[in-house]
Amino acid sequence: MKFEELIIKLDYLSEEDLILIKKSYDMASVAHSHQLRDSGEPFITHPLAVASILADWKADRNTICAAILHDIVEDTNITLKEIENLFGENVASLVDGVTKLTSMNFSSKLENKNANMRKIITSFRKDVRIILIKLADRLHNMRTLEYKDHKKRKIKALETMDLYVPLAYFIGAYNVKSELEDLSFKFLMPEIYQDTFILRKNVLTNADLAIEEMSHEIGTTLTDNDISNDIKLHIKNIYGVHKRILEKEDKNNIHDLISFQVIVNEVMDCYLSLGYIHHLYRPICEEFKDYISSPKTNMYSSLNTTVFGLDSTIMQSHIRTRKMHLIDTLGIGAYWQLKGKGSEEMMQVDIQNKYQFYKSLTEIDEAYFNNQEFIDQVNRELLGKKIYVYDSKGNSIELPVGSTIIDFIYKTCPDNAQNVKEASVNENVVPYDYVLNNSDRVNLTLNRNVTYLDSSWLENAHITLAKRKILETLNNK
Repeated sequence: MKFEELIIKLDYLSEEDLILIKKSYDMASVAHSHQLRDSGEPFITHPLAVASILADWKADRNTICAAILHDIVEDTNITLKEIENLFGENVASLVDGVTKLTSMNFSSKLENKNANMRKIITSFRKDVRIILIKLADRLHNMRTLEYKDHKKRKIKALETMDLYVPLAYFIGAYNVKSELEDLSFKFLMPEIYQDTFILRKNVLTNADLAIEEMSHEIGTTLTDNDISNDIKLHIKNIYGVHKRILEKEDKNNIHDLISFQVIVNEVMDCYLSLGYIHHLYRPICEEFKDYISSPKTNMYSSLNTTVFGLDSTIMQSHIRTRKMHLIDTLGIGAYWQLKGKGSEEMMQVDIQNKYQFYKSLTEIDEAYFNNQEFIDQVNRELLGKKIYVYDSKGNSIELPVGSTIIDFIYKTCPDNAQNVKEASVNENVVPYDYVLNNSDRVNLTLNRNVTYLDSSWLENAHITLAKRKILETLNNK
């Protein structure tokens, strides 16, 4: 990647913006001039590649500058104060956010690792753009991982799976998540990766004719009914196919390996398109999901339906508006294109108010001073396996596997939790220690005049918010 190539991608920015970006490049190219990557390329090619990924997402000027400068404090003698003086407080803050803490301040490598992991995860609370820069940085490092030795490759791939893949999911950046999964899978399990790659390719080849005919038929039907549309083919990523095989134990029964992304202009067009697709092909009713009326916890929105297609091909369609498609692809990074000027402020407001993980992260960050305890709870509550249950209004509630009714109560009505008289799951009354399962429907009955909370609730609480609130109430009795 050369600076001239990056500038071409930045044609959406002003001349004034490009002058400051050129200034950041001049500083970085001099500071890194003595450094090479493991591939033998000049080191400056890496920060330029990171900035290029962000430019594809139409990132703002300060984010591009910070991307170019993201390794400068860590790897050279340039200080944050110098960056602030030349580029302003905002760029310096972003660079600080992506800079690792030095090992000199810690007594062990584990302490240093935990502190840096905490810094990355809690960056959501400071500025979500730090996470976007970190994801772009990790994406380019994974794309060039073959130049590392075998041991370092495995360490990086495991770290990517354990931390960066969930971070990408949290913000809905499915394209980044999928690529990071595949790159990690390739280095962690190369033989299984290759077998899955071939299987995926064969399934796609066998379905070629059905894909072409169905795509044409769906597009023509929608156009004939005055619904402007784009039909894109989406193939599940290689690691996603591997996971489906493990879950279903049937290589020929992966419903969402191939899907059409049906992109229309308006929300009502989504529902009309669904009707036309179901008229053309018989749907598998239990596979239908309406993520428009009930978006996922990372704001993914779409109508997902699975149908019996041509030549016995089972095919999925994801029907969404153009705005939904951008968010479903880039996650909160889509705001740069959708919101324009001031998008960074809107990103931060929405990450705080619309994304469920943020409140859980805030609770954990404020509850655990010790970095190891913080990491342990994050692994249990945020990075581990999840279940998705529904409240009485049909809202999707994300909880860690093993969560109980107590956790659900505090997740959904923390201010009146002690007044919950009764809980029912799928219309059956259950005790407070009932362990929830995926897709459970939970209804709570409250009596605001009576407190039902007792010490046994604490034993059945797993999420940080529930533990804190229960202790507060018990201590105030």
